[in-house]
Amino acid sequence: MGDGTVNIIDAQQIARYSVGLTAAARISTAVSVPPAITLVVVGPARKGVSVGGTVNLTAEPRDISGTPQTDCVTLTWASSDTAIARVGDNGAVVGVAAGLVTITAVAGGRQGSTEVATYVPVRFRVVAGGGYHACALSTTDAAYCWARGDNGQLGAGASGTAAASR
Repeated sequence: MGDGTVNIIDAQQIARYSVGLTAAARISTAVSVPPAITLVVVGPARKGVSVGGTVNLTAEPRDISGTPQTDCVTLTWASSDTAIARVGDNGAVVGVAAGLVTITAVAGGRQGSTEVATYVPVRFRVVAGGGYHACALSTTDAAYCWARGDNGQLGAGASGTAAASR
């Protein structure tokens, strides 16, 4: 309409055509609201990972009845100390330095967490064993010995248990 005139369409027509539905269809369309998250379960509980290694955690958001809610739920992960361990968007935890961290998953305003211990693995260059004991020398020349401890050997002092000494 290049002659300066304006065509006025009522608001209902604009709404009807903008969403491509009739007014009756818009009114009777069911709206699905996901249940509220009341709990986030993170597992496995208390895990360990070596420095440079990776361990995978899982998080399961649940509603008030305990039913898992994995559809349409945004999950975020965090580490209490990224100098010890980092966690990715998929729950993969990478050990950075020896220590203990809390890994937390958040969904729907609720959170769950687990502890992850990170450690530097010990590598041995020599291992020698007897009937109820063993000793080893690490690649850093640290000596380790362990035994049952029930016949005077180095150990915890009870049958069936083990102890290590450095």
